Amino acid sequence: MLVYENHKNFRAKIFSEKEYHGFTASKNQYFFGIKVHMIVDTEGVPIEFSFTPGTQIAT
Repeated sequence: MLVYENHKNFRAKIFSEKEYHGFTASKNQYFFGIKVHMIVDTEGVPIEFSFTPGTQIAT
């Protein structure tokens, strides 16, 4: 969940700590924010979700 793009990071008031600074390889860009991990059923209905800081690597 992108909160601030890297070129606007000097304005960040929330999620400005280093653990919230992440990188999205598919878009080749850095961001400030959190990652949302979600499991959905075959119809797309959320079953489980969690929030992690932007620096946490998905496993």
